[in-house]
Amino acid sequence: MDKLKHLLKEVKNQYIVACLFLTICIFVLGGTGKMAIFCALGIMLCVVGFMQGAVAVDLWVLLPLMIYNLFSLISAYLAHGNIAEGFTSIQAAFSVIYLLMAYLDKDGICLLRKLCIILTAFVALAGIGEFVCDAALLHSSARLGGVIGNPNGMGIFLVLGWFSYMNDISEEKASGMRWWNCIEPLLLIALALTLSMGSFAAMAVGIVVIIIADIRKFGVKKAVGRSGCLLARMSIGLGLGILLYLAVSRVGKTWLYVCLLLYFAAVIVKWEKMGRFLAEYRAIAVGLSVLSLLFAAMLIVIRPSFTATFAERLEMMKNGVRYFKMNPIFGIGPSNWRQLNLYDSDIYFNVNHIHNALIHVGTELGLVAMAMMVIVAVRCLIKDKRLYGRAGWGAFLFHNMVDAAFFNIKITSMAIMSGGDPSQGGRRLNSVTTKIIFGVFAMIFAYNFYWYVQMT
Repeated sequence: MDKLKHLLKEVKNQYIVACLFLTICIFVLGGTGKMAIFCALGIMLCVVGFMQGAVAVDLWVLLPLMIYNLFSLISAYLAHGNIAEGFTSIQAAFSVIYLLMAYLDKDGICLLRKLCIILTAFVALAGIGEFVCDAALLHSSARLGGVIGNPNGMGIFLVLGWFSYMNDISEEKASGMRWWNCIEPLLLIALALTLSMGSFAAMAVGIVVIIIADIRKFGVKKAVGRSGCLLARMSIGLGLGILLYLAVSRVGKTWLYVCLLLYFAAVIVKWEKMGRFLAEYRAIAVGLSVLSLLFAAMLIVIRPSFTATFAERLEMMKNGVRYFKMNPIFGIGPSNWRQLNLYDSDIYFNVNHIHNALIHVGTELGLVAMAMMVIVAVRCLIKDKRLYGRAGWGAFLFHNMVDAAFFNIKITSMAIMSGGDPSQGGRRLNSVTTKIIFGVFAMIFAYNFYWYVQMT
């Protein structure tokens, strides 16, 4: 009987993992304009959750997420007369994904994270292929946006994947899979092709978190060696991507792309051996880590306009804060800031979201929703005890202070699935409560599905 119960639990775990992974695959690969499909996926996840029983879940994350959803839907109704318009309707998926993940055991969470890493590697490989094909056939040297849709979003998506991958190999759970070692250089090369300064800065913040933790645990001397090895690997991978970008944008010769790709293939195949070499000869690794400074200088040369862009984002944030007083509780309504910015006396920024997720939420959804975001962010950051896990959350949170990745369902869903552990520190919700929660969210998705179908 015990064996049967264990088997049924394993089947349930595998089923929930499969549903969540297929959902993130459709989110990532299905484009950004398929709202009806996203709502149908939300209904499917709610049905899966409705069939489950009681569960232990971290209420310090789930409750603020649900309150955020509630206030965002009220804000949408007050501004537009329905709850479907704007970005808030699809964000209900965040609460559903988080609650459904709580039913997974440690092995299920680990499997879901591995699958997310594989998806990120596929996105990186497809992005590199797209970049090379555009260069060879169209003579284009545009920054890589890939399936995420824009370079900045693609950048932080790959950064999340890199931290998740580094956590996986640090826990030595990928032994015996030689192809697994090829993922890191793919992620770094693709990341370099985005030329996303915000993503690079977010990655640097995550690395600082790692360095501080290493110093506290091992002392300065050992931390320098460990950090030097990490920075050396990162600098080599990013340097390869920059080399490819410069070859495309400054030289434009097809034969050179072929030579570089062959060189990349050789580096990727020998990446594990290089990592062992750097780990053994820490002094060389520390010396190579200086390449990160050269890498930063190269970025400044390639994208000298980033300082002006940053100044514009600060002006954007100031503009958004001015709208707090219009409706502090429910905000001005989702997707309304751009329209108001068009007619105010400030610069028209021509973007949908303020490049600071907290300020944008405070502006459009109100200060209560903004406070709920702060609670979730702080809880996720301090709760994750994994070294690279906490670094990944730090990178994601920093990026949302200078960009708007939170409003991209692909990126935030990936952050939850690759970094979340809802059952850790959780409190038990009985079966009736979970069924009510999934039932309410199913009705929200059903209404939104009907609305989007009617509008198209």
